[in-house]
Amino acid sequence: MEEPTAGPGRREERGRGRPARRLLLVGGALLALGVVAEVGIRVRDAVRGVSPRSHNYSHFLFRAHPSRGYALVPGVRIRFAGPRTVTVNSLGFRGPEFSPEKPPGTLRIFCLGESSTYGLLESDEQVWPRRLEERLRERIPGRRVEVVNAGVPGYSSYESLVYLQQEIVRYAPDAVVVYHTWNDAVKIGSVGASGNLPETGILRIRHIEKHGWLRDLLNLSAAFGVFEARVLDPLWARRQEGRWFYERLFDEGNVEGDLAAFERNLRTIARFSEENGFRAILCTQTLRKGEGGTPLPWTRFLPRCEEAVRRVAAEPGGALADVARGVEGTDDLLGDSTHFTPKGSEAMAGFLAGRLLELGVAGER
Repeated sequence: MEEPTAGPGRREERGRGRPARRLLLVGGALLALGVVAEVGIRVRDAVRGVSPRSHNYSHFLFRAHPSRGYALVPGVRIRFAGPRTVTVNSLGFRGPEFSPEKPPGTLRIFCLGESSTYGLLESDEQVWPRRLEERLRERIPGRRVEVVNAGVPGYSSYESLVYLQQEIVRYAPDAVVVYHTWNDAVKIGSVGASGNLPETGILRIRHIEKHGWLRDLLNLSAAFGVFEARVLDPLWARRQEGRWFYERLFDEGNVEGDLAAFERNLRTIARFSEENGFRAILCTQTLRKGEGGTPLPWTRFLPRCEEAVRRVAAEPGGALADVARGVEGTDDLLGDSTHFTPKGSEAMAGFLAGRLLELGVAGER
């Protein structure tokens, strides 16, 4: 018996199925390529001793915080290429563990600041708070010294003030070194220094908000992290993020209010410290030569922020470490506009150690 030939209806049905099959084939090929890339990157990382998390480090290094916007995740350790290691202790500070209860006779100093205190370009052992601890131990032998790095990338004086009042004070510091101007100057005009965190979202660390299950899953992929760093981030940078930030959030009417808020934050830090029995040493900020004089919107308020630092430090109970004049902004000391190289951190630590001793911070308690 002769089999019936395929009619128009059956040919049409087969035609409709082809795009779906092609889509499945393309999807399968992309998935296979992604798996191969993921395995290859992880094998390469293992050979180099690099953490797979380094490609999406923001997702693992930061978490949302109810009053500071975001904070470091306790217990994280990430090894980058270079090599460079970032370690966060169990209390949420970058660096080694320390006892919450201060041992008798210990000189304990906390360093408040942004990425230039945290040490964005450096490994754990190279950042200036760690170097400062070493320099002080050399200069006051026989005294136990702890210098804690309380810097967090992106923080302004507002977040550091909250950090000090809500948490750091519990650890009985003898002094806090406050190294802030850059991020505050960037946020001037956006109600940043006033503590309106939602309005400064463009400056907050990426990946700390909830993006949904798909983005959370992608963040676990080293291959996606590489793709994002090499393709998506450069595309984002082409939008001239800094100028876009100003076009979106900057309002000239907010400038004086934000400058006043920055100075108020510093004054509150100094007074709070004095009321709780420790010193606050306010620092001016060293910049790569030429940065402070350019007309770019994110630098034009730096001189006024520095004036505020000097003004508050000159008040009763205040103290100044004039880093801008004590540490040169040369290319070998700064890797970019504000972030120290290892050599720069060494210079910063040496300068601060001398200044702290001059101020009598190392006196017996």
